[in-house]
Amino acid sequence: MPHDSVPHGVRRSLSRLLAAAAVLLVAAVVLLGARELLAALGDRAAAAVLGYLALAAAVLLAIDLLLLVLLQASMAAGWFDDRAEPPADESSGRDDQH
Repeated sequence: MPHDSVPHGVRRSLSRLLAAAAVLLVAAVVLLGARELLAALGDRAAAAVLGYLALAAAVLLAIDLLLLVLLQASMAAGWFDDRAEPPADESSGRDDQH
């Protein structure tokens, strides 16, 4: 689909979903790594908290990816296609009789 046929709001949503996916993926991995570090140091309470935060980041990532797939599917279905011409209106002000 050409870049010009996608409305600005849809492109912005797509960009935000892609950025959020990257950030959430990095956040989940960092939180899991920090959880393992704290567990190895013996701080089980903080490790549990980071584990739940990593789980929350992973759930948000799954939701984000689902929305990204749905947006891509709607773009592929042509729901945002601005190239389609509106139906001709007979009362558009054109006067064919001279």
